[in-house]
Amino acid sequence: SLPNDITEEVTSAYVMGTAKYERLTVLAGVRAEETAVGSVGGLTDTRNPGTNSLSSNGEYRKFFPSVHVKYEPRNRIIFRGNWSTSIGRPELGDLVPTTTVNNISGGLGTVRTGNPDLEPYYSNNWDVGVEYYLEPAGIISVNGFRKDISDYIATFTTLVPTGVDNGFGGQYAGYDLITTTNSGDAQVQGFEINYQQQLTMLPKPFSGLALFGNYTKLKTSGKFFFGSSQLALFVPETFNAGGSFNWRGLQFRASYNYKSSFLNTVNSNNPLLSVYFQGDPTVDLNVHYKINSRFTIFADYVNIFNKAPSWYTIDRSRTHLAEVYGARLTVGVSGRF
Repeated sequence: SLPNDITEEVTSAYVMGTAKYERLTVLAGVRAEETAVGSVGGLTDTRNPGTNSLSSNGEYRKFFPSVHVKYEPRNRIIFRGNWSTSIGRPELGDLVPTTTVNNISGGLGTVRTGNPDLEPYYSNNWDVGVEYYLEPAGIISVNGFRKDISDYIATFTTLVPTGVDNGFGGQYAGYDLITTTNSGDAQVQGFEINYQQQLTMLPKPFSGLALFGNYTKLKTSGKFFFGSSQLALFVPETFNAGGSFNWRGLQFRASYNYKSSFLNTVNSNNPLLSVYFQGDPTVDLNVHYKINSRFTIFADYVNIFNKAPSWYTIDRSRTHLAEVYGARLTVGVSGRF
């Protein structure tokens, strides 16, 4: 079998301090991290059967300062503001230099490889929000946020350069190179609204009712070598709402969950062939009845309307992939001993 091995070592240190004045609290700190990566990956090339592995090493050091402010002008109302820095580490599989070469007869070909020099993306984050705590138990909150990302991680197709230092000992010059890279700057901004409340003020048995709902709106953009683009894998809108009821061992919960359509993969050569994921609404029902302290009967009905989103290009009539999840009903008895 082909060798595949990766080692990632992270050394970190953190210092922080807190200041408080009446109803104002400020917390600030900084974290330092040093990361070293060593990896060995398999090489598959029909023209080089005697070589079956590539190895590489990489390292980086980052600092992450942050400031968090909380102000409580009166009971049950809290204002928050945060500035922080963070990283998003790449998938370990993207770091292993496993390489597959496809040679096209009479011409060049493609090289698909991992990238052990891949660094995490670095993000500056701003968050502001207000929280109002409901009586007797609940919360309403509104938050706005923005993330400015550098060294954004994405998978693109480029050309293997010429020269002995092209990463392949001078081989495969001019081949299409498919790999994950730190490709440019990006931005994510939006807001979220959240509501949760237990209606214990109602007369029995309605005092066992609880309601919840939340909504998130995102806008993304990126500046890459091929121009500006919406970011992949970020969902522009999500919405969840539902309620629950607890009474004498009976627990009932109903929820509606919605994800809007979003960009799944970017085709940098032809944006018209970029793939999107269709909006995905689902409804779930859960019923539990506690017979005694040990046994509970339950029934969980997931995706009761059998919604099945599809994958499509920018032209929605061109379906890329259709999936059927199916509705799922699970009935059973659970016990604790």
